[in-house]
Amino acid sequence: MGKNLKAKPNETPSTGKGEKGLKQMLTTEFKKAFEYTKGLLNTRKETLILFVLCLIPIINIFVLVRFVNKIIVEPSSNTTPPKLENPNWNELIMSLLKIIVVAIVWVVIMVVIIVGFSLIIGAGMLGGLGGMMTLIEKFTAGSIIAAIASIIVICATGIFAVISEVHMIKKRNLNAAFNFKELLWNIQKITWPRYILFILTALIIFGIIIRITMFIDNPITLAIIGILYILPVTFLAKTISVLYDQNNPSQKKLINGEETSPNQPLTQN
Repeated sequence: MGKNLKAKPNETPSTGKGEKGLKQMLTTEFKKAFEYTKGLLNTRKETLILFVLCLIPIINIFVLVRFVNKIIVEPSSNTTPPKLENPNWNELIMSLLKIIVVAIVWVVIMVVIIVGFSLIIGAGMLGGLGGMMTLIEKFTAGSIIAAIASIIVICATGIFAVISEVHMIKKRNLNAAFNFKELLWNIQKITWPRYILFILTALIIFGIIIRITMFIDNPITLAIIGILYILPVTFLAKTISVLYDQNNPSQKKLINGEETSPNQPLTQN
């Protein structure tokens, strides 16, 4: 007789024990990610090599992709950053292509929705929705509405694009990036407040770095800041990995040595 275990995505994520709250996130996930990032400074030789590789155009992209992939794929319980190893170039190129494909798809989705909204709003304003407004007033009002709608669409697609990339890397499956049921379930398991806090943290960190680089003309200083990108990238990759794993205990279950997906019922003999 088999014993059926309920598939988690079909359930409403628990808000009890699994929800730690924003305050605890600051002292758990962020702290773990910070301590993990500090580990880069403990492996001075490898970190120096990593920084040097990050200075080489094109090569730095592959190095960064491989490094981030290993951080996200590895168990979030790991406390030390991955070591530099000779990469499997076929696997590395495929990983990069998958990330690019997912990013392009989300950009296309965003553009299509924005253009669709704009056309609908424009047609509505030029039609009967504008009432007694002049053509200029209709254009202004329509532009404001379209801008607000675009901001909302950009934020929404951005939120799903991040978890989409992470879910794909974790599952090592391109199709997983567009399984909206699982994407939404993963965000709900992390909890929306904590996931939004992560997104805002990432925006603030990169916003500060970009703002600083705008006022620097010295190429050497810019190069130093460029290689130091690996530190915030490591911190953010580890943070989302810990959030994903800690709140998805059923994401990977081994039954008779086989890995199952969370949207499949699990059976035990």
